[in-house]
Amino acid sequence: MKGRDAHFAQLEECREIAAWMIDRKPSEVAFCSSSAEAYNLLATALNLQKKDEVVVNELDFPSGATPWLTNGRAVRIWKSRNGALAVEDLLPLLNERTRLAQASLVSFVNGHRLDWISFRRAVRDRAPNALISVDVTQALGRIPLDCHDADCLISSTHKWVLGIHGGLYCWDPAQAGGATYHAEPGAGFIS
Repeated sequence: MKGRDAHFAQLEECREIAAWMIDRKPSEVAFCSSSAEAYNLLATALNLQKKDEVVVNELDFPSGATPWLTNGRAVRIWKSRNGALAVEDLLPLLNERTRLAQASLVSFVNGHRLDWISFRRAVRDRAPNALISVDVTQALGRIPLDCHDADCLISSTHKWVLGIHGGLYCWDPAQAGGATYHAEPGAGFIS
């Protein structure tokens, strides 16, 4: 057990730096072993039912789409046109059964940058029960983030922020309908 206090102090310092980078509070940041783990934790926490729908897109990293493709849920795929995502193609996919809209701020496939404001507005207007999750892996540390009002931010840390392989998981309970977030050292989960 010797050295654990120093380990947890370093963890808290990392949490503060990560929170500063994404304009959040340290209590809203947790670390996971990878973005795939963060997405799987999100999928578990949402406890989606068979009638619930999820919207993903074909320019997203596979970790952002895979958890939703299991358990018989309705997954709607927002298809790109000429390598870009057009909000008008998203609109018919959104409805009152949509519980999650997932997208990357910058696509790992081709660098397409999501029109965040139009995306957010479309989801909030057409899918009032949906949370918005955004993968900022390709954007964090490279471009200004304009998606601070997302319900969930997920990022790997080994890209532009030059960190170790792993994931950054952020949840804002105020925007998520009162979900409880646990940020004890080493936790990294929501309920």
